[in-house]
Amino acid sequence: MRISKSIAVACVGLSLAAASGAGAQPLDWNRKVVAIAAEPTGSAGLFDVTVAWKVQANKVLAQLDLSTNVQLFVNTTPVGEVPNDITIDNGQGCLPGGASCGSLCGDGTINGANASLTCFEDGECSGATCDCECGVFLSATFPGIGLSAGDAVVVILVAASGALPDIDTSDDTRTLAFDGDPVFWNRRIVAVDLVPVAGGGLGDHQVNVTWNFGASGVGHQIRLSTLVDVLVNGVVVVGGFQACGDQITMPPSSCFACDGTSCGIATCGGGSVPTSCRQIEDVYDLIACGCGADDQSDTIPQIISLTPGDEVIVLLRPAPGALPELPGLTEDDELAACPWDLDGDGLVGIVDFLDLLAQWGTDPGGPPDFDNDGNVGITDFLALLANWGPCP
Repeated sequence: MRISKSIAVACVGLSLAAASGAGAQPLDWNRKVVAIAAEPTGSAGLFDVTVAWKVQANKVLAQLDLSTNVQLFVNTTPVGEVPNDITIDNGQGCLPGGASCGSLCGDGTINGANASLTCFEDGECSGATCDCECGVFLSATFPGIGLSAGDAVVVILVAASGALPDIDTSDDTRTLAFDGDPVFWNRRIVAVDLVPVAGGGLGDHQVNVTWNFGASGVGHQIRLSTLVDVLVNGVVVVGGFQACGDQITMPPSSCFACDGTSCGIATCGGGSVPTSCRQIEDVYDLIACGCGADDQSDTIPQIISLTPGDEVIVLLRPAPGALPELPGLTEDDELAACPWDLDGDGLVGIVDFLDLLAQWGTDPGGPPDFDNDGNVGITDFLALLANWGPCP
């Protein structure tokens, strides 16, 4: 006997309600629009609109169909829809008080691909005060949308035909009051340094990452928590280092010029980080001013052993529950270490060679003692020569 999808969903809902009434912890699910970005395309008046949104599912007792259509309107005119086929098979929920934040809490499929659910922080919190949601972050991009100053960009999450509707639909809609300027957020690596380990073995190093984050035109607080991966010759040797603590939030951005004025206080791992109005991205050759945090410096505690010629690459990626990187702004999330560039001009050349010669026979405690043997000598010169030219 065939049972329609809508009847099957109703039956699941009834059985879950009965289970909840029998003393089980209540089931809940939710869809939420988190943020809207509008990146210029390079063509006048056209913007790529990206929607960051999430699906939450706790205490799943049976398979849930949370398929969702992401609908985009400019003013009241529909301009696009992105369907998402979402099935949650197991969402056991998260422990209270933040004890399980960052851990896996379930699984399912999204558009035919296996997906894991993760416990992520619910709202602004820190450490033991955090409660977590079990869910997954998603994004949808609508390319080449015509926008003018004064337009209202409206996003609505709608349950697909036969899928479970949200009980609370208050966060299924978000509106961006577009003022004509780009709206975006960004994480950016500024520098990567390889630091020899004092008293360590030959070639033992730690990786220091200088990076920052910012936003432009986003009218509400956002979460930009970040993880760092380190690859040596294409192999991940450090995965998921939590940069700047467990939570990064940016205040609503309200900058109109790159004039260095304060634009609020960001939080980073529970501490305060000054921000100022500055250039935070060169989007499609358009200089974009925004609210940017001061540079952050994190030394990854794990020691890695390197030999001359090894390629070290550092990647930034969003932490669970944080906003994803935007499609047009990922080029500065990756940077290769270039310790042979002693003057920091992006080129290994004659100035670096002269600097090495000036320190010949000494122990500088770092570059140009590239092999960390306590002496700038022939092997260090050969390492610099092997990497002559532009940094990778």
